[in-house]
Amino acid sequence: LKVTENRYSGIPTIRRMMREYDLQQPEFIDEMRYWHTLREELIPYIYQTAQIAVRESKPMMRPLVYDFQEDSNVINLEDEYLFGNSMLVAPIMEENQTSRKVYLPEGQWFDFFTNKCYEGEKWIDSDPETKLPVYVKSGTTIQMEQDGKNKIFLYGKEGKDSILSDQIDITWKGKNITVKGETEQNIIFDFIQ
Repeated sequence: LKVTENRYSGIPTIRRMMREYDLQQPEFIDEMRYWHTLREELIPYIYQTAQIAVRESKPMMRPLVYDFQEDSNVINLEDEYLFGNSMLVAPIMEENQTSRKVYLPEGQWFDFFTNKCYEGEKWIDSDPETKLPVYVKSGTTIQMEQDGKNKIFLYGKEGKDSILSDQIDITWKGKNITVKGETEQNIIFDFIQ
């Protein structure tokens, strides 16, 4: 398989995984099942990100300089991107690479897979045990559907976010949550602090 660079996607990562596994082996099937399940769980976040993109005329996937124009470290940074307002993705671009240098802009960032917190405005080495370097900005939310339940993960000790699909506003400080708006869905809140 040939690896082609697609600057703002995880395509090289998927192709790297395809080379590592025999396509008929259970390990490969389990790996693909994992990524497919994660994508399905993230549909509420993806949907909300699409709504914001339409409403605010801003790309769903965008270079860091789009949101952090004052940060000189992101001006020529071409191998990381923001996915929506909450996620920063830093694809693994080289074959057999398990870790990489990642620049985190201002604020606190949480590893999406381990929930480890990092201070921003510095370079870090991504955790080689994590599936993919993905970080969530403190003060934002990730809405997911897991096991048929609508879960909203609140990142950081305080923050404010809107869930457009339900037209609700969420504000939190510590473990105190204020929700404005109405929804017919049963929502489970989970704090990542």
